Amino acid sequence: MKLKKEYEDLYNHWITEVEQVNLTDLSEEQFRRYKDIMSQINNFNLIDNDPIKIWLVKIYQDNFNYLFDDFLHIRKIKIINSAMALEEIDLNNLIEYEKIFYQNLVGSIKGYNKIKTLYLLERPQEDLVLEESTKPILEKNTLEVPEKTEQLKSRNLQEESEYRYTLVRMVKKTPPLVGVDLKSYGPFEKEDVINLPYKNAIILINEKFAEKIELA
Repeated sequence: MKLKKEYEDLYNHWITEVEQVNLTDLSEEQFRRYKDIMSQINNFNLIDNDPIKIWLVKIYQDNFNYLFDDFLHIRKIKIINSAMALEEIDLNNLIEYEKIFYQNLVGSIKGYNKIKTLYLLERPQEDLVLEESTKPILEKNTLEVPEKTEQLKSRNLQEESEYRYTLVRMVKKTPPLVGVDLKSYGPFEKEDVINLPYKNAIILINEKFAEKIELA
């Protein structure tokens, strides 16, 4: 096993994944090779007890494990953001479990959007029922309920007021995403400053894609 070469191969793939907005190509064969190498490195035992060799092997173990885990994690974030934006991904670039993950996310988001639209357009009748004593006296030919457009405006304003927003600075290129407020954001370049819904901002900050801007 050539530790240095295998480590360099994974490192180059990882750095490309970090710098590239779109997903890099990952075949099942490559994934199995990285996985097998990681297993071999983690189970590698030296014949002698040379402290320098032990230290070097430990360094390779730690770095390889970090690179492999972070490589897959970055891909997961890209898949989630693409699915939330209903952005089409070339499935040939994904390994099998990533394809299933992406397709399930897209199906769930489309289902959510459909249900939300139906709910907004067909508000449940019981929401409009008034107690007899509180019903207004209406003139002949006046409507008993507001028009749907006014209901939608009122509800949308109420929903927007419920979201918290956080100002962040992007520290690297980041693919587009759909916020919890269902608005599209991005794609982002390094040093872009954007006001994002709090929940989305926290995810980007935790994944080292952005830094919070503290206002004095």
